[in-house]
Amino acid sequence: MEDNNRPENSKIDQAYAEYAKNHYEKGAEADFHTLLGVILGSFLMAANFALLLKPSGLITAGFSGVALLVQNIAERYFNISIPFFVISLPLNLIPASAAFRYIGKRFTLFSILSIVIVAVFTDLLPVFPLVQDTVLVSVFGGLLQGFAISLILRSGASSGGTDFISIYYSIKKGVSCFNIIFAINAVMVMVQATLFGIEIALYTIVYQFVTTQMINLMYNRYSKKSIFIITEHPQEVADAVMTVSHHGTTIFDHVTGAYTGTEKHMVYSVVSASELNQVVKVVKGTDPAAFMNIVKSESVLGRFFQRPFR
Repeated sequence: MEDNNRPENSKIDQAYAEYAKNHYEKGAEADFHTLLGVILGSFLMAANFALLLKPSGLITAGFSGVALLVQNIAERYFNISIPFFVISLPLNLIPASAAFRYIGKRFTLFSILSIVIVAVFTDLLPVFPLVQDTVLVSVFGGLLQGFAISLILRSGASSGGTDFISIYYSIKKGVSCFNIIFAINAVMVMVQATLFGIEIALYTIVYQFVTTQMINLMYNRYSKKSIFIITEHPQEVADAVMTVSHHGTTIFDHVTGAYTGTEKHMVYSVVSASELNQVVKVVKGTDPAAFMNIVKSESVLGRFFQRPFR
């Protein structure tokens, strides 16, 4: 989608810069909110590991799952108890260093804090079976895990490990790859099935699938929405959309309503799902009579502005 090359676009860029400063760059206040989200989400993950996963023998996805799997193997076959902390931290060093360079320093530092909190509290919290039914563990444990990870992501950080990899891939390709990460975890599940039995591995697949769907539901940074706006004030609406989203728009002139015969215009744009509410709000504020049709975009090719991590 091409941007309009009118001289007034410099005003739109300036207006967006001011909007971004007010909404995304809040200094200490933003850091405090991120800190709260990271602490709460990380503690929920650690509690999920100690109260649901470890007693049932299930493993989560990513490097945390690798750490849990190594713990289970060491205890079952070698009668050795290895702290989660000792396994988890080394696994996260390489992707964390890459994230620090390519994704964002603030994002990576808060993510490292999440990794440390999860590792420490997974070892400190007592392990006891909160729920005996493995089906309930696989479903509600997956929901809790997905909620915790989404809370951390929405706060401006991640839980580390494969999150670093998936976010890096999403930045480069502009699409979500959590489902791809889910497929990669199948290798880990195969190892679990070989060593601990097919039944527990199948429950793990259910758990990881529920986790993935919960994340896709709650974290929509990479989801795209196409918005079609029928209006009598196309330029004003287009400018408003570009101001709050920094995405280009296309104006179709001479759109005629078949019922009324009234000639109007259509403004078309693709925005991130996380920006949609703000875009709808400014469109209504600019033209209360505007008609909007919003549909999900499966993929977007070409230049698409993505707000960077800090």
